[in-house]
Amino acid sequence: RVGEKPTFKNGAKAAYFFPETVAYLDTFSPYIKLPKSVGTSMFAKFFHEINDIKQEDDLLMGPCDLTKYDSINLFVNDRFYLKLQPESFVIDIGRRGRCFIPFMFNDDETFVLGEPFFRNFYSVFDDSKGTVGIAPSINFVHSSIVEGMVPNDELPHPG
Repeated sequence: RVGEKPTFKNGAKAAYFFPETVAYLDTFSPYIKLPKSVGTSMFAKFFHEINDIKQEDDLLMGPCDLTKYDSINLFVNDRFYLKLQPESFVIDIGRRGRCFIPFMFNDDETFVLGEPFFRNFYSVFDDSKGTVGIAPSINFVHSSIVEGMVPNDELPHPG
């Protein structure tokens, strides 16, 4: 789900689903990596209203104006939406009005949720039980975890 409403200003739907995909939590990755087959479609949905996101010196860069970006909600375990706020994925690295956008396409059919994800959520890893606990971070007060239902509009993807 992208943004806070069911549709965008132009009438396009803001919530999509795609076939279930494995996600890895990687505290060492500076990126959120999108699955190979749907990455391009997801990226287009996430940033469809922002015209000036482009590759600069091997980094994906975009405007620093946070109001141009929508929140991104990932639906997890058929039950919860995890909301990522623009403050966590639009990163000012000192390039005068241009900010780093830490998304990239994965070579595999998996998500890799790296540091931008962990900015939004406090996490506890219990290796003995093989579980992870996640709660909204106090540093990003608008990030949230809420119960919800899977969207009913399929995200177009190859195959």
